[in-house]
This record gives sequence, C-alpha cells and structure tokens, in this order.
Amino acid sequence: MLSASSVNRPLKYNSELEVRGLESESEWEEMIHAQFASSHDNLPPSEWERFYRTQALRYQAMERAGFGQWYGGFLNGQLAGGLGLFHHQRVGRFQSVSTAPDFQRRGVCQTLVYEASRRLLDSGAVDHLVMCAAPDYHAIKIYEAVGFKRQLTEHGVYWWDKSHHS
Repeated sequence: MLSASSVNRPLKYNSELEVRGLESESEWEEMIHAQFASSHDNLPPSEWERFYRTQALRYQAMERAGFGQWYGGFLNGQLAGGLGLFHHQRVGRFQSVSTAPDFQRRGVCQTLVYEASRRLLDSGAVDHLVMCAAPDYHAIKIYEAVGFKRQLTEHGVYWWDKSHHS
C-alpha cells in the first residue's frame, strides 16, 4: 500500500491534458471502452465488458452520493485515460486507473493521479490518500512520481480458473 497526505507535480506532467469529471453518458461509454481495451486476458472479453459496465454504474451512484468523482483526462477532446477517486472517513482511494492504448507513455496517468489527488486533498474532504497494489505492480512508479510512499505490504492469494473461461 502507498499513501500520501500531499502530492508533488510529477516530472512527466502533461500540461495539454484536460482533467475533469466525466460529464455525459457518451464520456462514460468512452471510459468503459478504454478500460476494456487495456484489460488482461484472464477473462473472456464479454466478462470484462460486463464487469466494467457494472462498475461504471456503481461509481456513478457513489459520485451522486458525494463519495468522490470519476476523472477523465482529455487530449484534443478525446478521452486519453481516467480514474476514480473515492473517499470515506477522511481517506481517499483510487479506482481503476487506466490509459487508452493509443495514449500510453504520454504522462496521462501521472497527470491524472496528481490532479485528482491535489483537488481532493485541497477540498479538505480527506487527510490522506491510499493506493493498493502488488509490490511489483508497474503503476506504483506512477504514484511514487507524485509523492506517494510505500507504507505497508499485504499478501493475498487468488486463483484464475482458466478452464472455465476458455
């Protein structure tokens, strides 16, 4: 787990990226497609699509209830990536950070993480933010680039039964 109570602008900040909340059903649809395009191959495509659509409905309900926001990063009006940042009891946690395949390696995720973090911390709604991932997960570098520090290592076990998903 990584944690931060303040953030720093990353070196790979993309000043052309417009960071804002998703504003329409078509933007949510773009987000679902971006997540789907970067999903893993441990589930069939139809299951990933169903998963992302179900999650989008949950995140929209959480947003309406005041528990956070889903941010999109737009380059020239096109969705380049997105993330959810939701909070409870003064702690914010990231959800499903992703970059559309055509926009990778342009600082999209670092800029999104920084901007969403800064905005939520500045709002006074949280005292700190957390990000949970495996210790060797590539995204940890994104969070460390904006000032997150490793705090705790948790271990878990999961099983993907590929015989049911062939």
